Amino acid sequence: MRVCDNGGWTDTWFARYGRVFSIAVNPYAEVQMQVYPREAGEPQIAIFAENYGERYTLSKPEGIYAKHPLLEAAFDYMDVPDDLSIDIGIFSEAPSGCSTGTSAAAEGPYVLVVGGLTQRKGGSATLDVAEELGRRGSPLSFVVAGRSDDDLASRAGAIANVVELGVVDDEVLPPLMRGAVALSFLSIYEGFGIPAVEAMAAGTPPVVSHHASLPEVVGDAGLIVDPSDTSAAADLLDRLYEDTVFRDGYAAAGRVRAEMFRWDRCVDLLAAAFRDAHAGLSPGGSSIVPRS
Repeated sequence: MRVCDNGGWTDTWFARYGRVFSIAVNPYAEVQMQVYPREAGEPQIAIFAENYGERYTLSKPEGIYAKHPLLEAAFDYMDVPDDLSIDIGIFSEAPSGCSTGTSAAAEGPYVLVVGGLTQRKGGSATLDVAEELGRRGSPLSFVVAGRSDDDLASRAGAIANVVELGVVDDEVLPPLMRGAVALSFLSIYEGFGIPAVEAMAAGTPPVVSHHASLPEVVGDAGLIVDPSDTSAAADLLDRLYEDTVFRDGYAAAGRVRAEMFRWDRCVDLLAAAFRDAHAGLSPGGSSIVPRS
């Protein structure tokens, strides 16, 4: 059975026993916001998640989002001016255990998966790692952005630490990437692997498959693993979460390596290749070196 809450699909694992049956519901949600001038020493953002009984404050989110990642990422994207304070309250009449307006956002630290769960992108291996971390009692959740294959989406619906967001808007993905402990990118095949570059640019360590182009893309700035080695992949993600020095080292290296893949540099290299090829066909031609 597949239930749509007007924001994402929640699946029950019937894939092995029958067809997927889709229904849609529209749970009532209430959001109240108050915006006012910020006084000296006053917290910038106060959140009351009524269904969870949580009331807490935060400054402009940086790094790993702690409690309600999508809500906190939204404030990151909003870029609230320093001279304003916001009080926000969120409540839903949906039964306990259902999403309360954030597409079942992961609680606590999370690993981001971009491109959905498909066989080509190593979806089965990704879910194997999620299950392994769940067995270990790890607090890490897997947040999946993108369209998934039906069978893998159904399997994911039975795994407590996997959250499927579906296709997300372009402006939502960057704060999700910045807030993740790591990117999990266990593809069997990739023509290039732009999400790995986006992760490095965001300071989020990429854990990538040893297949195809991915090892060449991340170099020493990423962690490379055999996607069939579930335990090894889980070990790397556990260490990235628990060892901030280890994670920060890869974050810094990733930002440096991402500079190699700036679009302007790529255009220069491509233009230089065409010019060199033309020069090789022209008497007395010379190579043109792109700017660094």
